[in-house]
Amino acid sequence: MSDEDEFNLMAGHVRIIAEVFLTEQFGERCPDFEENCECCRRWAALDTLTEDPSKPKEPPHAAR
Repeated sequence: MSDEDEFNLMAGHVRIIAEVFLTEQFGERCPDFEENCECCRRWAALDTLTEDPSKPKEPPHAAR
């Protein structure tokens, strides 16, 4: 398994667990990213944590 494949596998596991937590604690992802919204910032942090470092970055809150 390549490093990229291993990263993506682990990131997928983290995302599954974290999405449940974020939804329960902060609610569903907002339709539009707002810098001052705690919910938006938490979801953006998860995106940063689980983004593939070998691919170009997407703007915050890109369609998922």
